[in-house]
Amino acid sequence: MLLSVIVPVHNVSKTLRPCLTSILQQGVRDCEVILVDDGSTDGSGNLCDLLSAENDRIKTFHKPNGGLSAARNLGLDKAQGQFITFVDSDDLLCHDTYRPILTYLEAHPHVDIAEFPVIVHYGNPKKEYHLTFHGEVYETLADYWLQGRGYAHSYAWNKLYRASLFYQVRYPVGRSFEDILTLPHLLL
Repeated sequence: MLLSVIVPVHNVSKTLRPCLTSILQQGVRDCEVILVDDGSTDGSGNLCDLLSAENDRIKTFHKPNGGLSAARNLGLDKAQGQFITFVDSDDLLCHDTYRPILTYLEAHPHVDIAEFPVIVHYGNPKKEYHLTFHGEVYETLADYWLQGRGYAHSYAWNKLYRASLFYQVRYPVGRSFEDILTLPHLLL
């Protein structure tokens, strides 16, 4: 399996189907989508089961509500891909976001994380902005964190990771700012 896309799901029955459609239209056939229903009460869990029945690339796991980190961690435990990424269940991906990044990562085995541009707060005219990067390659944690301002865009969902990075790394359960707490461990 080339890519595992982990999608934590909690009470997102209105946004889940468009999110999944955007993931499945990435042009990456060797891909699994792992839906982790985190104790939804709005029918999202049933929708996950329905979507899994419609497409064999979608796998659904249910768990009692434990928060975003616990859902991501279960997805990591179930992931079979050589590469991992995360998508929030209310987000949309632009067409063909993943394929060129995966091609790059496969051609550059020394690169462990690739970060891609996103529109943050999409649809909110007062907050929306384009978070973009200029093809920088950082060789040290300090360079990425300080020169590249990694701390300002430490989101889990705008990166593709080699799965091996998560061998002994998980998201801290019950903590706020779990992305910024986890990314430095992955960078090390």
